[in-house]
Amino acid sequence: MLREELVKTRRILSVTIQLALGVSILSVAILLLLDHFKIIETVKPFVVMSGSMNPAVKLGSVVIVKPESSYRPGDIITYAPDGNKENPITHRIVFRKFPEGPAGEPVYITAGDANDDFDSVQVGPANVIGRVQFSIPYLGYLVSLAKQPYGFILFVIVPATIVIYEELKILLGELRKSGSKMLSWVRYKRKTKDPSGPDQRQIPTTSLSINLLGGKEKSFPKAGAFIPVIGTILVLAAFTSAFYSDEEKSSGNIFGAAESFGPQIAQTLVVNELLPNSSCAVGPKPGIWLEVFNGYNTSVDLKDFDLFDGTNTIALLHSGSLTLDPGEFGLLAHDQSIWNGCEPDRDTSADTGQLGTGSFNLNSQFIQLRDPGDVVIDTVQWGGSGEATPAQNQSIERVPIGLDSAIGTSWESTDFIVRQNPTPGYGSNLVLNEYLPNNSVEPNEWVEIFNPSGSPVNLNGWNLEDTLVSPSSKSITGLGTINPSAFKFYDVSGFWLNNSGDTLKLKDSSGKIIDQHTYTATTPDSSIGRKEDRHTDWVDPCSTVSKGTTNTGFCQP
Repeated sequence: MLREELVKTRRILSVTIQLALGVSILSVAILLLLDHFKIIETVKPFVVMSGSMNPAVKLGSVVIVKPESSYRPGDIITYAPDGNKENPITHRIVFRKFPEGPAGEPVYITAGDANDDFDSVQVGPANVIGRVQFSIPYLGYLVSLAKQPYGFILFVIVPATIVIYEELKILLGELRKSGSKMLSWVRYKRKTKDPSGPDQRQIPTTSLSINLLGGKEKSFPKAGAFIPVIGTILVLAAFTSAFYSDEEKSSGNIFGAAESFGPQIAQTLVVNELLPNSSCAVGPKPGIWLEVFNGYNTSVDLKDFDLFDGTNTIALLHSGSLTLDPGEFGLLAHDQSIWNGCEPDRDTSADTGQLGTGSFNLNSQFIQLRDPGDVVIDTVQWGGSGEATPAQNQSIERVPIGLDSAIGTSWESTDFIVRQNPTPGYGSNLVLNEYLPNNSVEPNEWVEIFNPSGSPVNLNGWNLEDTLVSPSSKSITGLGTINPSAFKFYDVSGFWLNNSGDTLKLKDSSGKIIDQHTYTATTPDSSIGRKEDRHTDWVDPCSTVSKGTTNTGFCQP
């Protein structure tokens, strides 16, 4: 009796599980179909067919994506590049900017976790399909298989054939049994002519039925009937672009190919230059300051931004408004008197303002700039290993202007170089890169200038100056225009720079100091140069002279 109850319970449980599985699969199929035909907006699955998001999203995963009202840095999103929904990309938001100002719609900068570069496209809200809710590893391989002809046969035709065959076999068996019993009944009736014969046990009473609980028949499991349904969903998904993408792409190569257009320049407000330690003060106010650059393509008011030193937060602007147009600089110090008292040679066309009140500690060697939405849009560090380390009265500055290789909370130390002579309010796209001040066998002294920016610079009216012992100036107008990522060198016949030490300056046509470098000793016929082009570290002397070409790999200690 107990055994029969256990068997019955097991059969009921088996049917319940099978029904639940069937309802779940059919529900998923119905939801996907409704979503495909825009009847309702639900989640969307996509196949990831590259490793650009490893390890967060593995190659061959299916990501489940859901549209949301807003997205933040750190979210993994699926988007249609330039509206192309045939080849969506699943990458992480590393930063969001506001090209139309803080009140406008955001634009997202994305990258694959495994990629070195940001994606070349900027993603608008209209092109975001949704945020990744979770991923199912390796399921994408089945989807890719299902879209092939043999996949259709494997997932649909073969299982359906097996199920139909097994069910027909059971059906025919039941029909044979019922027919045999019915025939026995008819024969019995003909013999006895009495429906109430003496032995009722011989009268067949089994009705025609199909055994849905499986009984003792050894047949294909009932859950197998759902295999063709699953296969059909996979095939439908594989051939329907709204469900799955054919390929999720890495945009790293596209971005790399665009390097000839120049380095990545800030698309938001950034700290472009910073003087963290000054010997000058006006009363109790130290002469430290920072210069911000507006990389937005619209005007912004600095009153809407904050500064964070790792512990304390202050307003970027003390009071009132200070509006910067695109590409303009703003100068901020603890007091307006700092500018005339400590920086009389600044570019006076740059707007100035007073930093917000409160404790703000630049000894932390770390600051972050936050936008009106309290999102970090810029991070600056200095003084650490591999970072620009300014001495007192020296600044650190982005060169070229607004260089922003790492955005948001990310930080790239090589974006900044030390400025022996700060350039408040104007910045620079050129640097002194290498020079030879002591020629013995070499016929000339020379100075090499490098343009790391994406724009040509006309050197008409520019000069080189030495100032330490017997100041003199050399016009470099004859060098013409220096193209992006190019070098120009100026030869001086005879002797010009002092062998025992000097300060070399590069000045533009208005007399502003664009770059300068001081040396204290020389080695005959050996150059002094940056360890890498545009890099903050200088080497004296360089192991190999590299006049008119790259220092990288040549100017070593």
